[in-house]
This record gives sequence, C-alpha cells and structure tokens, in this order.
Amino acid sequence: MPRYTYHCEACEIIFQVAHSIKERLIDCEECNSKDVLKRIPSVPLILNKKENNHKQKVGSFVKEYIENAKEDLKQEKEELLKQERKDD
Repeated sequence: MPRYTYHCEACEIIFQVAHSIKERLIDCEECNSKDVLKRIPSVPLILNKKENNHKQKVGSFVKEYIENAKEDLKQEKEELLKQERKDD
C-alpha cells in the first residue's frame, strides 16, 4: 500500500500512514479534531535500472567477494594448522 503524509492544521502534527489510493483521511486521531487533515503531496521515487555506475556485469561483485572469502578462509586454515602443530 502507498504511504501518504498528512498535516493536522489543529495540532500541527505531521505523520505518515499507509492506506489505499481511494481512501482519504480528514479527522485527526491525535487531537480528535474533525476535518483538519491535509494531505501533503510527495514525489515518487523513480530508479533508473538501466544506469550502471560501476560498469560491472551482474553478479561479478558477488563472485569477486566469494573468491576473496575463499582465499581468506584458506589462509586462516593454514594459520590454524600451524598453531595446532606448535601446540602438539
């Protein structure tokens, strides 16, 4: 459901509420005043999915992270084996 921002002209509170597009609030539940709410227009967020700032293929970042994590785990395992040999 879309979120709408309302302003109460009686108690000056501003709040957001989610409701259907057909519904419209007019009474303030905070101060119990009637016919005092005004909906504040909001600008919808539009994301451009075609814009790729990093110029990387999809999944390449994840693949690179996994490879780095594997290398880190390999080094950590070698260090633990060295410590285990020293303790024996």
